[in-house]
Amino acid sequence: VRAAKAAFYREQNKTPEMLAALREVVAADPAHGIGKGAQGYLDFLEKPVVLPNGWWSHACCRIPGVWLVDAAGVVKTPGRYEVAMEHTAGYDWQRISEVALVAGDKVLATKKTNERVGPGNKRIAWEFDLAETPPPGATVRINVFSEGGHRVSEGLVTVKKL
Repeated sequence: VRAAKAAFYREQNKTPEMLAALREVVAADPAHGIGKGAQGYLDFLEKPVVLPNGWWSHACCRIPGVWLVDAAGVVKTPGRYEVAMEHTAGYDWQRISEVALVAGDKVLATKKTNERVGPGNKRIAWEFDLAETPPPGATVRINVFSEGGHRVSEGLVTVKKL
């Protein structure tokens, strides 16, 4: 019954209710196949997605979503950096609400935004001024927060020092 309730809310595009129903399924019996399936779907919907080499595709387009891109090879010293998203294929768009440069758990710089990248707007970019060097050994990454969009979209997230 709980799983049916989650499916009903999904069909109605009632995401908060669907997530709550999935949590009920997991809480009822996490070791059962249905509980494991519900947990897997929660993980799929809620965990950040690591984008290998900055590429995003329809498989990582979740609403909402958090994308993680490795930036350690570029972001090593203070200075001005550009983070860009370029739409390369597909007919849908992604709406971005925030972009951040992060080292470990420390946010080095962040920009709130409400921009769309897609067929009508192939490239968007943000500039960041970093005043400090990332801590030694910290994992440096770009966090992209997608607040909406669709699933038939592909592109590339890049960072470069200006």
